[in-house]
Amino acid sequence: MGTSKITADIKSDKSIKKLIDLYVQGRIKEAAEESKKLLRAVPNNIIVLGIFGASSYRTGNFQDAKNSFSEILKIDPNNVQAYSNLG
Repeated sequence: MGTSKITADIKSDKSIKKLIDLYVQGRIKEAAEESKKLLRAVPNNIIVLGIFGASSYRTGNFQDAKNSFSEILKIDPNNVQAYSNLG
């Protein structure tokens, strides 16, 4: 693994922690915006997809929420939380 890959992973981890903090603090609109940006860098990250889906739902963007949870199920077909969130 190259140094740039390790650096990217560390940056991604910090960004994910920041994203989780935004969501937990109730800063839902910011969490939705940040998760959408972060998905460009880590499109298959289940945590980011989950927060994007949950924050999209809470801000009334139901289609984005549905798409996010459906994407999680493509990556992890046994993800019970994604099934639950789809209703």
